[in-house]
Amino acid sequence: MKRLFRWLFRLVVLLIVLAVALVLLKDILLKAIVERRIREQTGLEVKIAKLEAGLFSPTFLMEDFKLYNPPEFGGSVFLDVPEVRFEYDAGEAVRGRLHFRLLRLNLKELHTVRSQSGRTNLLGLVAQAQRRAPAQPPSDGGLKLEFGGIDRLYLSFGTVKHTDLQQPRNNWQRTIGWKDYEVKNICTEEDLRNWATLVLMQVTFLHPAQAVPGR
Repeated sequence: MKRLFRWLFRLVVLLIVLAVALVLLKDILLKAIVERRIREQTGLEVKIAKLEAGLFSPTFLMEDFKLYNPPEFGGSVFLDVPEVRFEYDAGEAVRGRLHFRLLRLNLKELHTVRSQSGRTNLLGLVAQAQRRAPAQPPSDGGLKLEFGGIDRLYLSFGTVKHTDLQQPRNNWQRTIGWKDYEVKNICTEEDLRNWATLVLMQVTFLHPAQAVPGR
């Protein structure tokens, strides 16, 4: 009986240790999965300093996200995002829909580059993603979530920099200076694409004083 008790006690201790280890390692494992998925979808190098997913709350935090240009475009940082924070609907997530109650994006810098051959990194990224998406299923077998909308989105945007490797005299840098601009009720993927396209056009083609996010 004593041996059985000791065995059960050791088993309970082992389970507790494993549970604690899982809690401590979950963010590390999730960070590795996210980085791998982004590499697979874009073909670009990515680094994430910190990633936290709420264990008992539907929250997510990512800090110091950096996406790098390929060698053809100089290997510099393409997108520098100090913070992404969101709250989602847990009930809808269980049913396979990702519905953001709150999404906060802090974009420090976007770096567009024109290569020696005249190609741009933005168009190259789109083409790369289109080639990879249908041909390469996720290596981790992860669940694909349907976009379920964004109730409130807050966007901060620092600067946009353009480098022309073919004609350096065309280089420029523009301060955008947006801080917590609010957008409400993005309901569909088409709404999101249209809004993101409009923002990209504003920050790359308009003078900052003329640009208001998504309007």
